Amino acid sequence: MSYILKEILPLLSELFKTFIPNKLTGNAHSRLSKKVKFIIDNTIHRCRRPMSNQSLLYNGHYKTHGWLSQIIVDYDGLIIAYKTMIPGKVHDSLSATYNKLFKSIVKNNLALGDPGFQGVGYVMVGYKKKR
Repeated sequence: MSYILKEILPLLSELFKTFIPNKLTGNAHSRLSKKVKFIIDNTIHRCRRPMSNQSLLYNGHYKTHGWLSQIIVDYDGLIIAYKTMIPGKVHDSLSATYNKLFKSIVKNNLALGDPGFQGVGYVMVGYKKKR
């Protein structure tokens, strides 16, 4: 499965780009603040444990090996941009910090993200669930 995922995900990524409209953002925003115009999130695509460099793809949070995809959407529900094939060991905040495309899209506004994005300058982090 991991070999198929590694080969097909970049191809699907290129196909999906054709369906993303070339608009940056509308006027929709969060009820929290007019500056919060985007939502950001990461998800993992599980794969088989590789024969070598296992630590590169292992994600301790999900306790599995895989590749991450990061997506940013606006409050109109449109996908604005995404990045895929991020090694599974990369933390949400690290991948967002070094994602220059997302920074350039958000500009002086903010994106709403989960607590995994703590410390990213352009992301407003939601609260952790109380136990």
